[in-house]
Amino acid sequence: MTDGSVPPEESPQTQVEAAGAEPMAVDPQPEAIAPKPRRRGRRLLIAAATVIALLGASVAAVGLYLRNTPLPDMVVLPESTTLYFADGKTVLARLGEVLRYELRYEDFNDAVTMAAVAEEDPEFWTSSLSGMTRSVVRLYYDLGSAGSTGSRMNETALAWRMEQEYPKEQILQLFLNGVGFGRSTYGIEAAAQAFFGKTANKARPEDEQLTTAEAMLLMVMVKQPNPSDGSDGYDPTYSEEAKQNAVGRWEYLREQMVRLNSLSAAEAAAMTFPTTVKKQDAKTSVGYGLSSPTGLIVNHVLDELTHDARSPLYGWTWQAVREGGFDIVTTIDHRVQKIVIDAAARNRSGSVIYGQPANVQAAAVVTEPNTGRVLGYFGGEDGSGADYAGIFQDDSGEWAGFGAHPPGASFFPHTLAAALKEGISLRSQWNWAPHDMPGRVGANQVQNTSACTLKPNQSPKEPCTLLNATTNALNVPFYEVTVSATPAKVLQTARDAGIQFMWNDSRQRKALAGISDFGTVTPSTFGLTVGLGQYPVTVLDQAGAMATYAASGRRAVTHFVRRVRHSGSQVIFDEKLPAETDAPVLSPEAAADLSYALSQNPAGKLPGRPSASAVGSWGLQKDPTLPGDAWIVGYTPYLAMAVWVGNKAEVQALRDKHGQLINGAGLPAIIYREVMTSAHEELQRPRSSFPEPANAGRVDGIPGSASVR
Repeated sequence: MTDGSVPPEESPQTQVEAAGAEPMAVDPQPEAIAPKPRRRGRRLLIAAATVIALLGASVAAVGLYLRNTPLPDMVVLPESTTLYFADGKTVLARLGEVLRYELRYEDFNDAVTMAAVAEEDPEFWTSSLSGMTRSVVRLYYDLGSAGSTGSRMNETALAWRMEQEYPKEQILQLFLNGVGFGRSTYGIEAAAQAFFGKTANKARPEDEQLTTAEAMLLMVMVKQPNPSDGSDGYDPTYSEEAKQNAVGRWEYLREQMVRLNSLSAAEAAAMTFPTTVKKQDAKTSVGYGLSSPTGLIVNHVLDELTHDARSPLYGWTWQAVREGGFDIVTTIDHRVQKIVIDAAARNRSGSVIYGQPANVQAAAVVTEPNTGRVLGYFGGEDGSGADYAGIFQDDSGEWAGFGAHPPGASFFPHTLAAALKEGISLRSQWNWAPHDMPGRVGANQVQNTSACTLKPNQSPKEPCTLLNATTNALNVPFYEVTVSATPAKVLQTARDAGIQFMWNDSRQRKALAGISDFGTVTPSTFGLTVGLGQYPVTVLDQAGAMATYAASGRRAVTHFVRRVRHSGSQVIFDEKLPAETDAPVLSPEAAADLSYALSQNPAGKLPGRPSASAVGSWGLQKDPTLPGDAWIVGYTPYLAMAVWVGNKAEVQALRDKHGQLINGAGLPAIIYREVMTSAHEELQRPRSSFPEPANAGRVDGIPGSASVR
């Protein structure tokens, strides 16, 4: 047909009739009727309308959900904890699984924030759904299976909600603190340290901060921090390909920053591609300091923070502290620490122990009078190995460390201090020849290892003053002094001075802090030989007690932690030093007499300055005449120290490389003199003297002691 009408077989009337229905009138102007859509097109339109309706409903539902449901908790990213020496700048150790440090937005220098926005999202400050916000969502939220539809929808929804609730500054802060930069670093501050040895913190001196060129290179590396999928990435130190990648992207970013007015054309033209640290500095690596002797200090720091009720981190786990983002300033002086290690470590060429027999081990601790700060600590060469200077509670609360050793005559300062407190004078005279005494009679009499030198060739039948008995470390008089002053008073004096723990004959540890009546543990747990140094104590405790005597009897709690900050800003803990009103352990007269008596020991004398000291050794169980432990303890008005030399493994007679027996006046005294002399000079301590002796106390008539003249 030529008039444009519908063919009969396709006409509506024909279709209806074929269906058995009534005939339908035909429009007299068929050319005015629009052709009907094909069935397939109709179905598509219906489907599209349905999808649109469903999407609209979904969007409305998501919008309702986001408006009425709070954002879920973010994943807590672990931060690195850094331990510093006492100067607050020199790194002692870095803890944690990854290298990451948080800064506040206001801490970032301008170079960092400008480079981050230019590289990651130039429209960040004006966009309502920025790419950087999406990155933050991926960093801090669990989105489900990566790449899944649900994951993408969650990302979009969370990013939208975050844009509504979070200021842009906080979003940028989250991004810069969480994104990865390579070399196991996360966050711009860790990357600044690892790649340039600098900081992103504008509060630090300008010459320590990242430059704009350096910040730009770090932001370039975010694109691909590590080699993968056949590409070498953007760390310019990895390979030539990686360097070319980095240079090309860095130059693009430079142009971008000019377009954004973050840089002037002149500034951009003057820029050169920065040079990163070729190999990661060990001091910027997680785990730094843990394998060296300082690793043992870390154990004591973590113990102190998690097990001392005075700490704000009391009850925390070690792992929580390691990954808590803390800056911990220790009491350890890096100068003193080096001096101690150089003198006592067997693997340091030139040390006192270097080249000595393999079984010979040293431990040494330096403390500061009036503050209780541990300035230097050496418990062994291996920071993850045995600690021969002290003990500590590990992460599970179990006691660890091998720092308990019988002190022998190096315990005499406590016995003498107890005697002086009880009114026994340095001028009192004592029978120094072996004789029957309570608990030690007949063949079991106490023996001396030296003689009284009150006068040349003095006969054992002539008495010896307590002063001379101290100088010559005579066991017989000091046993009877213990009897006269009572073992309970000796033990209490030692506790009050700083001895926290003591071990009995069965090697069971006894905490002395909670004992109110020392008669309950003497002589049942600790016998009359307590005054002779039979029962093990730690090198750390001995050094702390010497600091008490150096401070005229005023005790300061021995400690390793000076200050704790969180995330480099907020101070959450400061050390507590003793108040001037705190009661001293000794009277001024007793303290003066104690220092005078100990200053007569020749083994501990220092050139040009006073030094109070006591040496001692303890013999083997199978043969008490052969030393198994050798000590010296001592102090000046400014520093206190304890040194132990003993067996590293199998207990045997201590002999030096020349085959000579080692006692307190030997290797321990050499270490003491070297360390104390160098430390005083390095710290520029003056050459002050001890107070003049008071010669206080009774010379005669000590009740209950037939040996006192």
